[in-house]
Amino acid sequence: MKAKGYEPEVPCKGSFNVRVGHELHLAAAVKAKELGVSLNDFVRNALNNAAQPAH
Repeated sequence: MKAKGYEPEVPCKGSFNVRVGHELHLAAAVKAKELGVSLNDFVRNALNNAAQPAH
């Protein structure tokens, strides 16, 4: 955030809860299993990819 000139109100601790609903949770869990990764790693990778700057 500092690179973008933003100062967070509180430091990020590295974890947070997201309510996604049953269907999305199930779909993500199934896809993670298909890929052989944990749901946590699957979501972390998805967030990392979404947060990358556009080229």
